[in-house]
Amino acid sequence: MKKILSFSILFLFIFLNNACTDKCKDVNCNNGICIEGNCSCDFGWTGDACDTKISSKFFGKWTGILDCVNDTVTFKIEDVPDNLQKFKMHSIGLDFNLGALPLNFDSYILSANIDSSFTNFVIDTLPITLTIPQLGQDISVDITGDGMFLQDSTIDLNLKFKPMDPLPVINCSGNFKK
Repeated sequence: MKKILSFSILFLFIFLNNACTDKCKDVNCNNGICIEGNCSCDFGWTGDACDTKISSKFFGKWTGILDCVNDTVTFKIEDVPDNLQKFKMHSIGLDFNLGALPLNFDSYILSANIDSSFTNFVIDTLPITLTIPQLGQDISVDITGDGMFLQDSTIDLNLKFKPMDPLPVINCSGNFKK
């Protein structure tokens, strides 16, 4: 009987000790909460310690061919601190002709808003003024667009360059990879 009582006390001690152990004691969930030793991340965060922005999959240099340029273009996409659903991007090598006028758009920074699925984005309209020396005048162009992050780490990108009338709207699209 004494052995059974000792074994029962030992079993009860082990059971209660394990039941009272805080599984989250040494778990740091930077942007989330710990539940049963695992992190449950806040909206917009991922990773074992909730320390990676979901939007970070967009960040980096993306290279591809835009159909309106028929040449390689690189877009550099960067983080907007303190905003989980926004990024900024600028192009490297985005030159094309508007009619007979050569234009370069590399010095402009575009802002994009990412949807709640962190897959689709819409580029904010950026109104710019271009000086055309050949015409001796300025023209206004609105740049806008959208895109989608595909599962194979490709971005489908659509850009729209809308100059003032009577110049034609230029639609560009292409696939880009890191």
